[in-house]
Amino acid sequence: MARGTQNRFVVTLIVLAVVGLVAFGLLRQRSSDKPPASPDAGDPLAGGGAPGRAPRSNPPAGTATTATAPAPPETGYEKPVQLPLEGAAGSAASAAQVRAAYDRAVTLAAGDRLVEARGLLADALNSNALPAAAADDARKRLIELADKTIFSRTVLPKDPCTFEYSFQPGDVLVKVERQLDLHVSERLIQRINNIPDPSRIRAGQTVKMVRGPFHAVVTKGRFLMDVYLQERGTGRMILVRRLRVGVGKDGSTPPGMWQVSLGRKMTHAPWTPPPSSTLPPKRILWGEPGYPLGKMGYWIGLEGIEGNTHTAEDGFGIHGTNDPASVGQAASLGCIRLTDDEIELLYAMLYPKWSKVKVVK
Repeated sequence: MARGTQNRFVVTLIVLAVVGLVAFGLLRQRSSDKPPASPDAGDPLAGGGAPGRAPRSNPPAGTATTATAPAPPETGYEKPVQLPLEGAAGSAASAAQVRAAYDRAVTLAAGDRLVEARGLLADALNSNALPAAAADDARKRLIELADKTIFSRTVLPKDPCTFEYSFQPGDVLVKVERQLDLHVSERLIQRINNIPDPSRIRAGQTVKMVRGPFHAVVTKGRFLMDVYLQERGTGRMILVRRLRVGVGKDGSTPPGMWQVSLGRKMTHAPWTPPPSSTLPPKRILWGEPGYPLGKMGYWIGLEGIEGNTHTAEDGFGIHGTNDPASVGQAASLGCIRLTDDEIELLYAMLYPKWSKVKVVK
């Protein structure tokens, strides 16, 4: 090999070696700039959930947080819901202890310590150890506190049931509700914040959010429905509404534990008489003559749980009525009916698969 050719060959090797070293160094630098992969991502056993989804314990970007009101854990959701039943056996606490808690709650409420008062009153009422007059007063006070703390625009410090959320560019209310795991219908968020059109919420707008779910207890013999909010973090049931209902004649409203059926909560719902009815099995659409489900046709379909074998296809549910005088009576074909105003509120509160409805005698 000629000396000139040999020199060019050596130079070429040196250049190639230098280029290779530089490229290797760049690759190392690039890989070191990447964040380490989380071992939990996509692993449901490790708390990561589905691939690409942050663990439930991590709030989505844009969640409003404060030092005084961190997002509480979802304690109690892994257990069956225990709904308070009026007249059930009292708690282990003595009547004197329960009365002291009730008196303390009244004092706290008078001093504007509303969240503490709400918790004490709920515990006292749910104990079933209050005298009848005090229990009635506790219900009235809890409903008033719900109006001030839950259904108003106010967000109180250290309230585990509510918080403020600042909307980010691209946020949509229905998606935000799911991302935050609220288990509360976006209709309720709109109602509380006086938002007629959720598509008009702008980036940077602060909206009050409510952590659910809500549940209900229907006492057929008294034509009453008590609605509770399950406090996030404690599982405490807080009475927020007492509604008058109509039930089935001849005891036809089935007792037991139910949950709101997925995909069977709707407005303008079509109606077909159940097989037990003597009416012709003709499907009646919203707006047609003889339509019985009220002005907006609200329908909340229910399915049995906890040993209750009724399915969503059995046609049992809660709905509005075109006969408001029948509310407070045993006059339906088996379903639970409310007036137009109250079914609208209940429809906004109950959430598919999470909200439970207990029907008792």
